[in-house]
Formats: sequence, C-alpha cells, structure tokens
Amino acid sequence: MDAKELEIRAILHKLSGGNKRKREDTSNPLVRYCKALFIPHFHSKTKPDIPFDKIQNNVYNVEGNPPHKMLQLHEDYFEFI
Repeated sequence: MDAKELEIRAILHKLSGGNKRKREDTSNPLVRYCKALFIPHFHSKTKPDIPFDKIQNNVYNVEGNPPHKMLQLHEDYFEFI
C-alpha cells in the first residue's frame, strides 16, 4: 500500500468509530440462557417473562453472572451493558 491508501484507511477508520461490534461469548451460560429466553419472543413479537430485577426501562440487573452486570432489551435484540 502506498501512503495515500494508508491515509484513506486511517480516515475511514476514524469515521467508523474504530470499534468492531463485540460478539457475546456463546460459552457463557448467561448468554445462552438469554438467547433461549428472548429470541423466540423476538420472532413471535410477544413479551417474555423476565426473571431479572428491573433497574430502569428495559434495563435489568444480571450482576453475579460475570462478566456481565446489566442486560438491556430492545425490540428485536438484547445486549449486555
């Protein structure tokens, strides 16, 4: 690569935020449990029974399940924050 290509890549990297989306570790039992619990409800557009303590709107406490502390539910996906 020449210097111009490297400069363009650096600019694009800055514009993209520089961080790749982190995929959850599927060997973690909490991640597997949440997938099994929520994904069928996302597909059927139903409301799941959530076994975690609610912190605020759509944010739940999953502390005690390292390395995750909070779970956030969205309309069609969930993420650990």
